[in-house]
Amino acid sequence: MATTSLDTTGWMAIDTGAGFLALDAKLAIRLGVLDTLPARAVDFALRPLARLVIGDLTSDQISPVAVFDSDIVTRVTDHGVLGLLGYHVFRDRVIWIDYDSRRIALVPAGTDTHDEDALAVADSRRGLGGVLSRSAIPTRFRMTVDGKILLRARVTPNQGGRATPWLNLVLDTGASKSTLFEDLVDARSHTEAWRPAIKGLVAPTL
Repeated sequence: MATTSLDTTGWMAIDTGAGFLALDAKLAIRLGVLDTLPARAVDFALRPLARLVIGDLTSDQISPVAVFDSDIVTRVTDHGVLGLLGYHVFRDRVIWIDYDSRRIALVPAGTDTHDEDALAVADSRRGLGGVLSRSAIPTRFRMTVDGKILLRARVTPNQGGRATPWLNLVLDTGASKSTLFEDLVDARSHTEAWRPAIKGLVAPTL
């Protein structure tokens, strides 16, 4: 949960697929960072957010701040969601999430100075102390300029088609389903034959 400088304590979604802090447009007006509802599905506030408090983490003068209609997130989560916590909020933190116990830890991040995976993994484990269990699987990733986490992975369908070649996938904690852009997947994978599948989803992105 997060608290802003006014009495606006409420739920916010941690969304590693979003580059910035994003607030519901009506809330943004109440907080004074926006004057009127935006004409576009996703826009940016005119002024920085004075303060955001998440547990013991306090961030001041946050900018840029994206604004959008959070009703779509509220419908998906069945909670009144004030906004999304994107990369810019956590750019100097390691985000540890335990979905079973519904806990997160925001650990100060170190610097990646190793070219070899083994050295990088060992350094990361030391920095995270006792947070990681022995069953944790280390995976190195790339970070785009707008803060998206890129992983290399392959996808094998339950039925029909073939496994994909190695793909660049975005790790998005704000997504409720795993999604492939069909036109970018190798035609030899025959994704049109994959089952089960949902096609034709359209949604604004941050």
